[in-house]
Amino acid sequence: APVALSAYGEALAESGDRRGALRVLADLEERAATGYVSAYDIGLVYAALGDRDRAFEWLDQAVAERSSFLPYITWDRRADLLRTDPRFGALLRRLGLSPSPSGGV
Repeated sequence: APVALSAYGEALAESGDRRGALRVLADLEERAATGYVSAYDIGLVYAALGDRDRAFEWLDQAVAERSSFLPYITWDRRADLLRTDPRFGALLRRLGLSPSPSGGV
């Protein structure tokens, strides 16, 4: 399942296995070309890799696809690496969301 695969990619990235995480991303992006894979999940794998530009590209796509996961971004720990980026606040504003009271923007 793409959700489990993205979680695996994040775990690889967080453990320092960049090459493994990139292989998972290639698989996810290939699956996304022929079926539904949440852009939100792909974006957060890129975030785990420290690639903020690609992460925000995919999160923008998640907005376009009206991903049901987006409201969770205010507290999803997988987005922690993005919170200090000005694009994160802009994303929250576009979604009409407030930052998490436990941190965030």
